[in-house]
Amino acid sequence: MVIRASRFAVLVHVFLLLLIAIPSLSFSGEIIVQPGNFDHFDIKFPQKITAGEKVAVEITAVDSFDNIITAFSDSRREFIVSVSGSATATPSSLPSSSFVKGVAAVSLRDTAAESFTLTILESGGTIPLQVRDIQVVPGKLTALVVRGPRAVPAGEKFDVKILAVDAFSNAVSEQIYGKNINLLFKGGADPKVAGGIVADFRNGVGTITLVSEKSGQFTIEVRDLVTGSIGSSEWIEITNSSLASFKLLATKEIIAGEPFEISIAAVDSYGNIVKNYASVGSGVTITSSGKTRPFPSTISAFEFANGQAKGTLRYDTTESTHDITLTVTEINRKNSGAVLIKIENLKSAKFKTQKNDKTLAVTLAH
Repeated sequence: MVIRASRFAVLVHVFLLLLIAIPSLSFSGEIIVQPGNFDHFDIKFPQKITAGEKVAVEITAVDSFDNIITAFSDSRREFIVSVSGSATATPSSLPSSSFVKGVAAVSLRDTAAESFTLTILESGGTIPLQVRDIQVVPGKLTALVVRGPRAVPAGEKFDVKILAVDAFSNAVSEQIYGKNINLLFKGGADPKVAGGIVADFRNGVGTITLVSEKSGQFTIEVRDLVTGSIGSSEWIEITNSSLASFKLLATKEIIAGEPFEISIAAVDSYGNIVKNYASVGSGVTITSSGKTRPFPSTISAFEFANGQAKGTLRYDTTESTHDITLTVTEINRKNSGAVLIKIENLKSAKFKTQKNDKTLAVTLAH
């Protein structure tokens, strides 16, 4: 019995020693959990980027539990990075060897204010591994673009657009107030702002309404007094409006039977010469308030150059009152003009042109 008890005590002692030793053995080293197989890419990028700005995008290879696959460079795979719109991606190809500890970088840039799509797929594959939409916003105001019509008839209102743009011609989103816009007109016309004010810009676009009664060419220089941004239009031509009357110039004193010169100008209701009269007019007849007509008594439309015609007439009859009125009237129409001249019955006298010649323009009768 004593021997059995002794043996039992030894066994109990050994068992207790094992219980003490086993826990120390179970916590003697680290347990390393490896990431699973590649599942997708995790992409980090800003929701918005500024036009023209280069943005670095991190692309991380992860498993289905979003664990980073640090040894992804050993996978011997290649991936294609594509972007839509006018955006560019550098590089556009990502071999797995370019991933450092599971992370690679791509530089994105887009000069257009737009939304573009970033797509990553494996080379030779058709199913995208990642698709993201990225918004590009315009940069700061750097210039003004002024756009107007090429030609407008005198007296008609017309609009000129002013675009506030960044360095890449994107319309800016910042508020621009019309009171801070300065306009400078250069050229031969005389444009004025209809209503006298420039309205505030909306979505980077401003509109001014102009009108000019004087014909000629001009440009508009527009300046934002806050930022100093400036822009100019192309040449805008104010053309004549439709024919309204004629202006007739003639020597005030002539000798009966002697030739004298006259000058006729076709004009619109604003006094601008109708330069295209040769193509739109029908010619004129010349009459007098005296006993007879001058000779010749008609001038055809094709004799008008840039809306003006010159001719030599003769009036063969003396008048008791000495004064007669010459009237120019368009053939088959009512447009006319007149001038008062004096007839002298002295064949030895010489007519002369006076500096204060009087001209009368009679407007179109409706």
